[in-house]
Amino acid sequence: MIHVFPSNRLEHLAGALAALLNVPAASPLAPEHILVQHRGMQHWLSMQLAEHPQRGIAMNLQFPLPVRFMWTLIRTVLGEAAVPEASPYQREVLAWRIYDLLGSPSVTADPLFLEPTRYWQQQSERQQPLRRYQLAEELADLYEQYLMYRHDWIEAWDRGGRGAREPDAGEPLHWQGLLWRMLATEVPAHPVALLREAVQRLAQPVAGLPERFFVFGVNSLAPLWLDFLRALSAQQGVEIFLLYLNPSNEFWQEVASERQQGQQFVRLLADWADTETELFTEPAADTLLTMLQRDMFRFVDGREAPTPVTDDSITIASAHSALREVQGLHDWLLHRFNADPTLKPRDVVVLCPSVEDYAPFVEAVFAGRYEGLGDDCRLPRVAGAAGCAFAGRSGAGLATGARHPAARWHHVCGTGAYRSLAAGRCGALGPGW
Repeated sequence: MIHVFPSNRLEHLAGALAALLNVPAASPLAPEHILVQHRGMQHWLSMQLAEHPQRGIAMNLQFPLPVRFMWTLIRTVLGEAAVPEASPYQREVLAWRIYDLLGSPSVTADPLFLEPTRYWQQQSERQQPLRRYQLAEELADLYEQYLMYRHDWIEAWDRGGRGAREPDAGEPLHWQGLLWRMLATEVPAHPVALLREAVQRLAQPVAGLPERFFVFGVNSLAPLWLDFLRALSAQQGVEIFLLYLNPSNEFWQEVASERQQGQQFVRLLADWADTETELFTEPAADTLLTMLQRDMFRFVDGREAPTPVTDDSITIASAHSALREVQGLHDWLLHRFNADPTLKPRDVVVLCPSVEDYAPFVEAVFAGRYEGLGDDCRLPRVAGAAGCAFAGRSGAGLATGARHPAARWHHVCGTGAYRSLAAGRCGALGPGW
């Protein structure tokens, strides 16, 4: 069965997970699998489970990432001989495979590949390998997203189609489709094909599947993967618990949005769930931030009846560069830590549109040695992401619903803007938030 637990508060989901983990499994020594979006969520959730009064400890728990765990399930269903341990279509491997293909004569001599070939060859001889790898890395990321959210394109390319439609008479396949077919010729067993085969195989008994597993704080799964989970539950009896954030208990799935993956995810869960347990709590609305949260919870437009409230729960600060954003964040956090001795680095999460782009600046600013300065000028136990948690877009849900009693989440949004999203504040860097 598929059991869903929606809530607008992350700590409520953590409490529900602790209660579910206390229900004995048939195999008490088997590890529990809890799927999380990123390692920052794993750390926070481990601490919450360890501090929960019904547990007091967090052990024998595994926190796989969703894609990796799905691949493991497919390997269990189809057998180790048919599915390798590591997917040749994961982004890190795929980038080097594409790099080799882009430099092969079958690509460089083909006029249909003129666009990508010209992109990396119009550089100096010394710069061409770097430009080719950068292009391969971008394409690998793109294909990985196609495998998750555009499986119809992948299947169309496999049969010679173009995107979501068949080509017109005499129309050549787009170079992305041609490149994909080259990759699929090298390794025909790509994730979409294996997933289709695994769903069919689930009609027969499969040994080695987990008795149950939990999906925590993941607010977007491709419909293709949800189909697989549904078949896994219905045909193999696996108990699946999905605990996810939903900003409102009102019906909002039809609202127009540029990012509709989360809306589609919520809508599909509502249609497919065998049981649903709502864990919503209306915000107190005693600050500007909580008023915004309350409006979202009630699904009302607060501009119709504005409240003249002024506080620092939502603050915006602009910066002229990514480095200056990180420097401003560092100084602001230093001020907060000095002003509030109870605030700890584990209470802080910083969100970025692309955490990889900010990594060198975070390392340079937060891991400084502060030569000649006293301990009062240093962030407590913060070195890069070791203390404060830094996450990309996938960590947005962590800040949106978090409000555990002892924590303040500091959020920086906009271009170096500070926006508190929970009881205190949370952090995000860069445009796009």
